[in-house]
Amino acid sequence: MVTRETSARARSETPAAKKPAPIPASKPFAPAGPIHWGYPFTVSVTGERGERIRGFLSRFTRLTGMTDLSGYGVVDDDDTATAAKFFNRNRPCLTASDVERQSPDGLDEPARLARLDRALATPCSENYAELHMLLATWPEDQHPAGAEARALAALESWPAYHRGGTFRSEAEAERGDLSLHKKFVRASGSQGLAEKIDSGRFDDIERLYVDDLDAFLTHRHRLAKVRDLNLRGVPSPAQWEALKDIPLDAIAVQHFEMKNPTGLDTARWWDAPLGRALRYLCVYGVKVGRAELTPLTRGEPRLRHLKLENARLTGAAAGKALAAVGALHPLESLTLPYNELGPEGLAAMFSGEGFTALRAADLSSNEVGDAGVAALARCQALGELRWLSLRSNSTDAPITAAGAKTLAEAASLGRLRSLFLMGQPLTSEGVAALLSSRALPRLRVLNVSYTSATWGELIERLRDVETVPVTHLDASSWYGGPRPDWKAARFLRSVTHLRAESVDGGELARLLACGNLDRVESLVLGGMHAAHDKAAKALRAAEALPSLRFLSIRGWKMGAPQAKALVASPLIRALEGIDLMASGYVKPEAAKVFLDAGVRVVTSPEFSEFVANDTRGAEFAYEPVAD
Repeated sequence: MVTRETSARARSETPAAKKPAPIPASKPFAPAGPIHWGYPFTVSVTGERGERIRGFLSRFTRLTGMTDLSGYGVVDDDDTATAAKFFNRNRPCLTASDVERQSPDGLDEPARLARLDRALATPCSENYAELHMLLATWPEDQHPAGAEARALAALESWPAYHRGGTFRSEAEAERGDLSLHKKFVRASGSQGLAEKIDSGRFDDIERLYVDDLDAFLTHRHRLAKVRDLNLRGVPSPAQWEALKDIPLDAIAVQHFEMKNPTGLDTARWWDAPLGRALRYLCVYGVKVGRAELTPLTRGEPRLRHLKLENARLTGAAAGKALAAVGALHPLESLTLPYNELGPEGLAAMFSGEGFTALRAADLSSNEVGDAGVAALARCQALGELRWLSLRSNSTDAPITAAGAKTLAEAASLGRLRSLFLMGQPLTSEGVAALLSSRALPRLRVLNVSYTSATWGELIERLRDVETVPVTHLDASSWYGGPRPDWKAARFLRSVTHLRAESVDGGELARLLACGNLDRVESLVLGGMHAAHDKAAKALRAAEALPSLRFLSIRGWKMGAPQAKALVASPLIRALEGIDLMASGYVKPEAAKVFLDAGVRVVTSPEFSEFVANDTRGAEFAYEPVAD
């Protein structure tokens, strides 16, 4: 029986628990990266400073409450408690100083015009939102009309895809406010189109998402500027008959019920004004075969981008039909994932001299196998190809080490920059062949995750071998194999983004100390599921890496005690940001520990752990492919 006396005696005889080492004094938040001004904002800053920030933001975007599930939170510079609450809602957080630092307030006219020109130079959603922000806040004494005319002229060269509305401009148009913003809203959904058409909101629309095609056709006279039509569902023959006389630059026909209906009906409209003007054809979930592709081989060269996803393209017959399309049209991108081409389809596709302008190709999940890869590698017409995805997780016709060696020796792919082979059983032999390729000197982005490779064997195969200077390497889910000699992993010396989440916790300390990570700016270690305690110990003891700015440990469950232990690490404290998982994995009080130490908790708008993934390929027509 335990009495008060025995309990007291036991406490007096038990050594006092060690107090955790004090956390060094806080540093300020690291400056935020570029702000996407099109997002909504929740401002928790109080007083005159808060009112000033709200006044600035309200001129071009939407202000929301704390319970909103999207957009930035803005906090006082030292308000880490509220910043932790925003983290818990999966929302990126800015400080008041971030907003003030990146606002154009105080710029003179030349500096403001230079900033406007930088935004106009590269079509993308971030720059489009920057454009809205600049014009909406342009001072009256700096010739706003001239700035607006300058922007409108430059925007004529932008794809319509990047000329959509911001939150604020869309909301204003909904309310019938068709002032300055209306000129810049070039893309919109058409929900309730019939009821809203008389508002004038859609008069300047160039890209329209259509759920009600009949409403679009009925009001076509008010939609004369539409050149890019995104259809949900397959038009009927009568609807195609009405559409065929409308010249469009781009059309997307998408069916999401996974039933692969027919009805693309290209024979009806390809030789009509619709087909003669078309530059981009996108099909998702609609069956496409030789009958639908044959009309595309008639007439003048016109198509630049062809996307046929989940379209039941099957075997050599589909490959031959696609080859004929590629022989006529100067296609810059070809997107064919989730079809059934197989080795025979690829052999038929790349047997001729077509596709000479092709810069990006997504052939994922077609089970092309080593034979299909060999056909692609033999094609001498692919000298412009920069971006290639061949990922798959199927065991039917996989790409093995032999296929990887074929790619590594393909002289025709000398300009290839990005290669995605996720899920193919390449083994360490195949990965080593790619990393040591002399035929792929420009390769910089390589995704070889889930490829049955192991670090130890790969390092041995590349010991003292000259390698390609890859900068973005995804080596996720490599397990087993001999113990790695990390000091010999010299192929890592060129890498700036490394995804190595399967490195065992016992190996992590040796990886971090190997001396080959001096250029790594972002490191993804995932949840470090193997030997978690050893992984945490390795991070706590690690010295700072000279270039490391971001560390991702998503999937690692953590409370405040674990965070306090980690944040004392020289490596952690030197970071600009740490990527953690909310939703119960990392408690808000743990996030606050990092914030108090001056380590920004970053989310997807600020940091992407998947930069070596092929998700950017979703819209090749609008994503420039880098040289």
